[in-house]
Amino acid sequence: MPSFQSHCRFPVDTANRRQGWSRHRRRCGTEPGGAPRACSGRRQPDRDPGTGDAASCGRGDAPLDRQWRCQGLFWRAFFEEYQKAHPNITIEYQGLPWNEIQKVIPLGVRNGNAPDVFQIPPNVPAAMAVAEGWGAAFDDIIPNFEEFKAKYPSGVFVPGITDFDGKTYILPLTSNRRHGSLLLYNQAYMTEAGFDPATTPFTWEQFREAARVLTEQGAGEYYGLIFEGAQTGRYAAWANALGSMSGPDVGFFVGDAPIDWKTGEFAFMTDEFIGAIELLLALRDDGSIFPGSSSLNAPEARARVPQGAAAMIIQGPWNVPQWRQESPDFEFGVAQTPMASTDVSPTYHVGPGGSNPMWVYAQSQHKEIAADIFSYVGSVEGQKAWAQIVSVADPALFPEAQSAAAGDDPQAARVNEIFEEVIRLAPDPRVRNPEAAEVFQ
Repeated sequence: MPSFQSHCRFPVDTANRRQGWSRHRRRCGTEPGGAPRACSGRRQPDRDPGTGDAASCGRGDAPLDRQWRCQGLFWRAFFEEYQKAHPNITIEYQGLPWNEIQKVIPLGVRNGNAPDVFQIPPNVPAAMAVAEGWGAAFDDIIPNFEEFKAKYPSGVFVPGITDFDGKTYILPLTSNRRHGSLLLYNQAYMTEAGFDPATTPFTWEQFREAARVLTEQGAGEYYGLIFEGAQTGRYAAWANALGSMSGPDVGFFVGDAPIDWKTGEFAFMTDEFIGAIELLLALRDDGSIFPGSSSLNAPEARARVPQGAAAMIIQGPWNVPQWRQESPDFEFGVAQTPMASTDVSPTYHVGPGGSNPMWVYAQSQHKEIAADIFSYVGSVEGQKAWAQIVSVADPALFPEAQSAAAGDDPQAARVNEIFEEVIRLAPDPRVRNPEAAEVFQ
């Protein structure tokens, strides 16, 4: 019975909860010791499941329990249809928070009963997992793999990142061309205050001024900005996003550490990154931040914007489909991340390799089922199905599928436009020298 285990990504933080679903168990002759599970993508520490009893994700009409995320919704719908087509197969799917994955996957590998499909913990370098025999090479399990692989966009499969010793051990299912620091705002509040960041993106000074004016306009009823201060990682995300988009030569190295590509030195002490931190402190000193923001996590902060408690929030694209479902009457806008000045064209760097990196357990007895599943999900048809359900929260890899994510939602379309404008592929030493992956261990 194959099982899929993963960190399901859209749309909230699962830091202290075991989440996801577990249904469909595959029976193929004898039952294996470990339950198979499916995994999702990279860590996004500020996402949470929907809070409605039957919200849907994107434009799909399937229910989304508050314990599931958008990716879980896709997998559930897919596995249900897959079981109908293969009555002798059932699949157990379970999404776990990263702290659970950090325990369960290494332990399962050591004990020889890891899930058939999984995602490795973020603190385990891929090169080390390959060297220790955690995963099977997709070359050996997907028929005509080179032909399958050639259909992917350039830069997805890269030696030292997805490929090791001439074989592919990681299969990215979605694009990493996105970031979690868009400016999202209450359209009515913003219009009343006389600002239009969708047309004229804010500089830092304009952003600060807008937050101050909106706070005064709210007269205690609402504030200019709300922030998820209980998730300390978001402070780094704030500084990294605002700093990097205000310095054209700055990108991210391993661990999301800012680095100056011209000098090769870390950029923590550059004017851009210090300025981003000073901006946050200034907003605090101005009284423009919603009181109690330091005790809010991302889902709590996000939920208060449609409730009218704050005019602006800096978060990611997953807010768009979630607000559409949970607060259909809420009118909001999406704009670029504020930048230091108008002299800089904002850029946000992502590395090669895509997102949602999937592994197949080297000792799995059901590799052929995993191969069949990935052959579909990794196709244009499968990517379009993904986009229609997950929307812009977790963009599809194939350009042909990405347009399906926005549908007729103008704010979702604006998200795609912003990412196309600002996101650029960053250098990675592993591309030129795959052996550099050993340094990452």
